[in-house]
Amino acid sequence: MARHRRCLMGSFVAELISVHGAHGLFHRSVRESGFTIIETVVAAAVLATGLVALAQTIAVATLAASRARDMTRATLAAAQKIEELRANASATPPLDASDVVDNRFLRRWTISASSSDSAFTIAVEVTPLARTIQPVRLETIHARPGGKALP
Repeated sequence: MARHRRCLMGSFVAELISVHGAHGLFHRSVRESGFTIIETVVAAAVLATGLVALAQTIAVATLAASRARDMTRATLAAAQKIEELRANASATPPLDASDVVDNRFLRRWTISASSSDSAFTIAVEVTPLARTIQPVRLETIHARPGGKALP
């Protein structure tokens, strides 16, 4: 049986050589070389989809980094003002004031009496002028120097 298969295979190869020639068995014809237009269009579509996805990812990452930077700057501006007001013993309630930080943020602060006569509340809110993030609000309770109540 194995001999019979070899004979059939041999006759099949001989028929291919007689129809196509020996050259046609091992090389593609000019018509068959390269890519078809469909393959090229599909490859271009896959590449375009990947590039659009990459561009969107970069845009989202850039926006997130910008918002994170603004949030950090606003938080630092609020924390600095709280420390400044805590260090300034002459700041007594009630006090409402504001300023602009780096031409980017509006910073408002309030000093008000707390429920205890020996302390007061300091609240600072920083809002970006461009409205890129939500306002940042920090509050703290500060003891009066010596724990004395206001007269």
